[in-house]
Amino acid sequence: MNLIPLLAETNVFPSPDLLNILAVIAAIFVCVVLLMVCIAVIIALYKRLFPNSGTSNQQTSNNPRTSLAFIVVLVSIIGVVLLAAIGILNAANKTTATTQIMSTVLPLLGTWVGTIMAFYFGRENYESAAKNTVIATEKGSNIAGGVNREDILASKKVTDTMLKFDDNTFSISLAKGARADAFSAQKLTKMLDDLDTAAKARNQKWSRIPILDDQGHPVFVVHRSTIDAFRNKKTAADAAAIKAVADAAAKAAGVTSAAAADVAKAAADTAAKVAVDTPAKSAAAKAAADAAAKAAGVTSAAAADVAKAAADAAAPEPTLLDLYQDPDYTNVLIESIAVLPESANLKDATLPMNNKNCQDVIITKNGGRDEEALGWITNEDIQKAVNA
Repeated sequence: MNLIPLLAETNVFPSPDLLNILAVIAAIFVCVVLLMVCIAVIIALYKRLFPNSGTSNQQTSNNPRTSLAFIVVLVSIIGVVLLAAIGILNAANKTTATTQIMSTVLPLLGTWVGTIMAFYFGRENYESAAKNTVIATEKGSNIAGGVNREDILASKKVTDTMLKFDDNTFSISLAKGARADAFSAQKLTKMLDDLDTAAKARNQKWSRIPILDDQGHPVFVVHRSTIDAFRNKKTAADAAAIKAVADAAAKAAGVTSAAAADVAKAAADTAAKVAVDTPAKSAAAKAAADAAAKAAGVTSAAAADVAKAAADAAAPEPTLLDLYQDPDYTNVLIESIAVLPESANLKDATLPMNNKNCQDVIITKNGGRDEEALGWITNEDIQKAVNA
């Protein structure tokens, strides 16, 4: 059975007049929605154009593009809406007219609204990101170029940056008594071993050792690089001295140079490993020399002479006193620190570091060397504070 003619005969379908009325209502509804959207866009533009209605309109003259956009969008939207309404209301077949006009107007208005929102709000985000990038770049350039470095340093107190002398740092306190005796008691190798042990326990990597006296007053700071350079220098000097003494002793004892070299090396190596105790060193050197002499076929008397000369030439393990008394390092240690009061700032701390030997600043209450050391700032700490 064909239902369409039957439905038509029973007047189930609405009449053409009713369809026209429904089309007009739909058109009005769509126009109202579009008008609300347009009003929202206009309000956004207005607020952008006049952010503060209580002030002068100086910003209007500074934003000609915004003013032009406001006028063009307002006139265009009103014009399109009026033309669409007139076309629909005056059309003989309002249903067809509504369909045709809406299919033309809706994409147009949608494109306008999307374009405007993308331009202003997307542009605003882009400008904000670009501005932040420029600021960050300028800040980095200023810091790198030293433009703001002094201002940054002057604004930071040394007490906020310094490393306090507590359980989280490593320092050596000298024994009470004569300074030379206190220096002699500090073996350079043990100093570095203790530094590495303390650093490892705190998961750190340290290369500087602040030296304080028995009352906690600052003396100087010793760098690992300084100790390594001194020990390399001393090792080369000791090797030359041992060879010269051993050669002379071998010649006097009538021992061949090759055999004397074996005996001297064994004695010197053994003596250098023994604590600074003369009987112990002598006994160790003699035992090593006897073994080497036997292997080299040298008489015991001749080997003893060579071994004794080599053992005597083998200097004991270098100490802090040896480092301090070396002409190449005396000023390095004396000039290694500056002392500042706790009221100073980081700019003050950088001034003494113009001296190439000074890379550390010790902080005391009033800036005196006869006061207890409160904290410690390195040249690396200052650079980190600038970059923060």
